[in-house]
Amino acid sequence: MRAWAVAGTILLCLIVLPALAVTLASGWVRLAGQIILSVILAVIFAILAFFSYVCVRAQARKWGAALIIASVIVLFLIYTIWAGLPF
Repeated sequence: MRAWAVAGTILLCLIVLPALAVTLASGWVRLAGQIILSVILAVIFAILAFFSYVCVRAQARKWGAALIIASVIVLFLIYTIWAGLPF
């Protein structure tokens, strides 16, 4: 149980702190937040794309399509981080 709490705290810090840096800070802090969030989202995109490929190959087309849509959403999030579009 304690390991899950530690993992959750680390994940929270990896997502929340860069997101706060992107929205509230400027300069080098904002750039660092953008880079960290982009790397995390790129890893998530790669995992989603791989599993969507596996689902399509296994003929689970609905799951594959849902994961492809999720991958496109992650790509859009990466674009909005760098373009500075507000949410």
